[in-house]
Amino acid sequence: EAARRKYGPNARFVAVTPSDGDCGTIIVRQSIIARNCCGDAEPIELVHADAEVPEAGCAEVVVKGDIGPLRWEAMAGYYMAYPETGSPGTNYVCWDTTNPPCGDAVVSIRGLCSDMRVRIPKQDTGQVAVQVPDGGLVVEPDTTVYFAVSGGTPPFSWTSGDLVFVSMPTERTALFRVPADFCGMGSVSVTDSCNQQDTAPVKSTDGTWVQVAGGDFDPCDPPGDYGPAPDGVSSPVLVSHDGQYKAVLNYYSEGFYNDCSFKGSNPCPKGHRIADNDYMQSLCNSYGDATHETSYSTGCCTMTDTSTGTSSYFIDTQYARYLYLWDCNG
Repeated sequence: EAARRKYGPNARFVAVTPSDGDCGTIIVRQSIIARNCCGDAEPIELVHADAEVPEAGCAEVVVKGDIGPLRWEAMAGYYMAYPETGSPGTNYVCWDTTNPPCGDAVVSIRGLCSDMRVRIPKQDTGQVAVQVPDGGLVVEPDTTVYFAVSGGTPPFSWTSGDLVFVSMPTERTALFRVPADFCGMGSVSVTDSCNQQDTAPVKSTDGTWVQVAGGDFDPCDPPGDYGPAPDGVSSPVLVSHDGQYKAVLNYYSEGFYNDCSFKGSNPCPKGHRIADNDYMQSLCNSYGDATHETSYSTGCCTMTDTSTGTSSYFIDTQYARYLYLWDCNG
């Protein structure tokens, strides 16, 4: 009807066959606009990495960002629990607990839009330590002795400039021969595959105590590691844990009527300790009686006469008066 109004009453539709003979085909044109999906993605970012997982053999690694999937690769002797993950999140870098790697773990993470590397501190396998009896190792000349090592990463190597290496019965033990002429002090060292090293002193039964000249050691910090000094002894004689040194300790005390800051001829700071001991505190407490009140603070004893209010102060300091070294006879 619209056509007749426009073209007149005689207007009509006539079917026309397309030139290609294909009638009724709908032609659709599609326009594709390229869009970069990574433009909205954040780069991979480390959220958390922790190697402090003793005995577990794996450390947690958490990342965010990118749009995944992620590909993970561990290097330097480590491996990933899940080499591929569908999206950013948690993974685990692992190692052989029986023979852990020496260096830090390095993890490479690759996503669709970004990548990164993560360095995780080396798993603590324990410091190498030569195991010797409490009080040090004392050996007789012309004998054999076993040593053991704890911590560290096998294999181990053993050396000594004083004893003669014989064999390694197990992965963590070594057998040494003690020469007939061995005297004084010696040592044995062990090194693991990660170049961690420890040295153990060895004391011969053949030797003697030789006094060290006063100017050759610091009385406030003499060489040697000493255990607690016995209580109730003002000048205890202590032998170092390794048996190499013997120190005669002195408890310095000086009375005066001033305050606790007085030092006098004391060679060490007030309250200084070489070996744990409460001798001076016990002595201070014993000063108290019906006419005196006592109190003890670090390095100083205060004794007050209750009738006059006058106070006396005693400095408490520990230092090495004499020092001896275990050495060869003669």
